[in-house]
Formats: sequence, C-alpha cells, structure tokens
Amino acid sequence: MIKITTTAKTVTVETESFKWNIVKSRIKGQIPYASGTRLLTEMGEVTLPFNEVQGNGDAFGDAEELQAWVEANCFSQGGGTGEGVQSIQEGPGITVDNSDPGNPIISSNFSNPTWGSLEEKPAFMAVGDTAAQARSAIGLGSASTRPASDFDASGSAAAAELAAKEYTDQKVGVWTSYFISATGSNTNDGLSPETPWADFDNTVSLAVDTPTEILLKSGDSFSGSLGFIGKTAGILISTYGGDERATINMEAGNSQPINIFNCSNVTIENIRVVGLGAATWLDKSGINIFNDTNLSGENYKIINCEVTDVGYWGIAIGMWADPGTIKMRGVEVSDCLLHGNMDGLFIYGNQDHEYTVENAVIRRVQAYDNLGSASVTWSHSGSGIVVCGLLGGLIEDCKTWNNGQNSNSPDGGPYGTWMYNCNGTVIRHCESFNNKTGNSVDGGGFDIDGGCQNCVVEYCYSHGNEGPGILFYQFDTAQNAWTSNIFRFNTSFNDGRGGYTGAIMYGGEISGGTLHDNKISFSIDGMTPISGAIVAVDDALTVNVEMSRNTMLIGSDVPALPASSAKLTLKNNVVFETSGSDWIIQTAV
Repeated sequence: MIKITTTAKTVTVETESFKWNIVKSRIKGQIPYASGTRLLTEMGEVTLPFNEVQGNGDAFGDAEELQAWVEANCFSQGGGTGEGVQSIQEGPGITVDNSDPGNPIISSNFSNPTWGSLEEKPAFMAVGDTAAQARSAIGLGSASTRPASDFDASGSAAAAELAAKEYTDQKVGVWTSYFISATGSNTNDGLSPETPWADFDNTVSLAVDTPTEILLKSGDSFSGSLGFIGKTAGILISTYGGDERATINMEAGNSQPINIFNCSNVTIENIRVVGLGAATWLDKSGINIFNDTNLSGENYKIINCEVTDVGYWGIAIGMWADPGTIKMRGVEVSDCLLHGNMDGLFIYGNQDHEYTVENAVIRRVQAYDNLGSASVTWSHSGSGIVVCGLLGGLIEDCKTWNNGQNSNSPDGGPYGTWMYNCNGTVIRHCESFNNKTGNSVDGGGFDIDGGCQNCVVEYCYSHGNEGPGILFYQFDTAQNAWTSNIFRFNTSFNDGRGGYTGAIMYGGEISGGTLHDNKISFSIDGMTPISGAIVAVDDALTVNVEMSRNTMLIGSDVPALPASSAKLTLKNNVVFETSGSDWIIQTAV
C-alpha cells in the first residue's frame, strides 16, 4: 500500500520501505493509479493499493521503482521557495519546520523515539549537490548497513533498569507508621492520623532495626532536619491525607533537611524541600543519602520530590569509602523537580577511583535554573544532572535547562546532563537546552567526560546552549582511561551560542570515541568567530575519534570542518551549507 497524507503545509508519501515529508510548495505532480489520479496536494489522507499505482501506464514492480518515479515526476526542482532542509526526512525523533525556508526549524519528538525508518546509512555525496539531489543521502537510501556492534553498549542500560526494579520494588515484613502534622503534638503517640506528632524531634529515638514509615501531613510545612543513621531494615518518608507535597524548610545552622547516613531500603516520595538561598555555597544538600566504608547499601528511591533554593546539590546520593570495600546498589530518582539551587542532581561513587554505584536509574527528572555560584572557584557548579562512579546506569526522559550562568571555576564548568568516571552508562531520550556558564568554560548540553568507558548518549536533543551540544573529554587527573564511548542518533540545534566553541567539542587523551547518525544545525549568527562546528581542544594526546553518517547544516559564516587525520576520522558525513533559500552540499566525507 502507498499512503498519502496532506495537511495545510506538508505532504507525506510513504510505503513500508520509504517515507517523505515535503512542503507543499515543492509539489508539482500527481500519482496515477488504476481508477484515476491523486493530486498530491489534495487535503486529507488516502491509501492506494500498491499494485494499482501506475507510472507511464505500467504498475510498478517494487517500492524502489515507485520512489524513483515519484522523485522524478512529482517534485519541483531547483532552488525555489520551499527547496531546502525539508529533504531531511522527518519522523519519530526529528521534526523539520520549513514554513520559512530561509530559517528552518529543527526539533525533536520524544513521544515515539524508535526512529524506525531513519536508521539508514547516508550515501557518499558529491560537493555541489543540491538538497533535492541529496535526499537519498539523509534517510531515503538503501537498507541500513549499521554494524550490529553499534548497539551493544545499550545492553548495560537495560540491565540497570531491570536490576533497579529488583532492588526497589521490595517492601516486606511489618512496618510501623508514624504521622506528623503541623497541628499535632509531640506528646501524642504519633501512630495514627488522629494522634500525630508536631515535628521531627521524636524520630531520633526510633529503633534502627524496625521498618519505619514517616508520614507528613499533605500540604503542611515543617522546619528542621529529618535524618536517620544506620537504619537498614527500611525507611519510607512520604505524605498522608492528600496528594500535595509536604514541605521541609532548611534551618540555619542545621543539617540537610533530609539526611540519610549508612542506611538501606530507603524511599522518599512526595516531599518538597526549600533551602536558605542558592547563591552561597553551604555544603548541605536538600536531600542527602550517603554511605561510607561501613555499609554496602542497597535499594534507594526518591520519587515525585521537589527541591529548591538550596546552596549545594538539590539531591545528592553517593558514597565514599576505602577502595575495594563497598558498593551502592539499586538507586532510582524519578519524577522530581530540581530548580533554583546551586546544582541539581548528583549520584556518585568513589569518584575518580572505582565504578561502585550499580543499577542506578534516573527518569523524568527536570532540573532547571540551578545557576551555580561565583564563589565556587575550585570546582564546577551549576549543572542539572551529573553522575560519576556508575557501573551501568540509565538516565532517561529527563530535561535540563537554564543552568550554570553563575559558574566560576577556571578548570571546569557545568553541563545540562553529563557523566564522568562511568562504565556502561546510557543517557537517552533527554533534552538539554539554554544552559550557560559564567566564564566561557563549558556550559553545554551533554558530556561524556573523564574516566568514562563504554558509555552512550542516544536519541537526545540539545539546543541553544552556550557551550557545545556534544562533548567528548578526558581531564588530565582522571584515574581511569577514556575509551569506547558513543554519541548517536542525537539532534543538536544552534548550540555553541557563547561564541567560544562549536556544536561538537572533543579533547584530552580520548581513544575510541564515536559520533554517528547525529543531526546537527549550527550557525555563528554574528558571534565571535570560532574554529568551526567541530572544535578540538587540548587534543595533543587524543588517540582517535570517528565521526560517521552525521548530517550537518551549517551557516555560510561557519569555518570549514577539520580534515580527516590520524586523530579524527570522517566517514560518510553529509554537510549542507546555506546558500540563499537553499542548502547545498559543502562537503561529503
């Protein structure tokens, strides 16, 4: 069957083996079939029997014949209105708005990010080919020849997701529930909604060997710190009496509002934490879970929580221990809002030494307006989501934006979502945009940084960041080698807005970095000139990076891309450069 769908602006023609999305201004013809003809510009949707569709009086033998005939007879040619980036195939994962051909808008759609028909290998194109001639190079060509090994690293993320469920879906035994309300009294027993405590004072004497629920009255506000030490039998901190979050306000001179030390089987849900202000570094997170050498802990969940106005991390979960002693297993953070803090979310193991956090999953977290601090000069500040020390692990369906503008470390800046010293960790289906930096260091979208091995960023969308949308980097103090990491199937649109970098940046002693099948649009737009859409920095020790099957749209003001070399291998990439209302092939390597 062949299906034709016509809307106010576009026409979609598709069979099982190919699909076009074309702006109407490029349509000139009609498709004949046994019972008549079908104008491609007729509004609505029609499905025609494939074997009745005819060209020159004869039915087509296969989809390829039909594709060639439609391209030759039904599309306008040349560089007129509408000619241009609409030749990039739309579909699950990427959308192109060509209503203004001189200013195409590329965006991503994460509702069905399987990408199906987009998984095609771009053909080798010749310099000077027009967008009309280049259609087959951007998703309409032959069947995929992508090596199966490209997908191997995703297995670790799937394993992390399953393992996290194994740890976090357990609640066994008899639990004791304690209720706390702003209208309660600490002389009550706290064992029912009718006899609640008034604050957290009585929680310090609870037995560590009894599974315990601490339930705060929905919508009520409390001040102080709710903390536990050495409680491994089980802790649930949640609400009762409604869906609204309960609020815990940080007190000056007090500990973290929620502070969990050397505990296991911890769930925190439906809680809002408010700090004392994000501008000054306090070394106190809003929700803090920490283990040291004395505990190999497991099963940690933070769900549907909000943290704001904290002068450190909104949520921090991690460990620090003697090498080879302990691990932290089974961590989940989902459906949380982290905003207006110094930093957003941090999950960490023994940082530069070991991969000691196993089976960590971050899902549907939004981290925004975490601006960093000018007073923090010894480390990066102002990131949205950061993980390190992970073995496996998955970050999925998260959004990070408008972070980092006050960062002030000369040695490293913030990113929206990034990782370092991780092995087999995957970031997928995430969006990172409008992130910034205070001093022209970093401030980008996604980053696979020092000490990472076998990690993947896939099906993600970065746009409008001051720094690069994509960074590969090995810092000189990393304790583990940087090797075999992949960026694939991502979209970067107008990143590098700070004028000091490009859409892609790489550097340091990296080996085996691969960027393939990404969509990148980049233009300087009057900014300070840079070295190109792809920028190498501190690359004297770089071993090898390969960029293949990427599609790049660059403005005429963007310098030429670097040439292939012993350090950078370019294979079957297609690069368009704007020329009036058309995009032409600048180079194909």
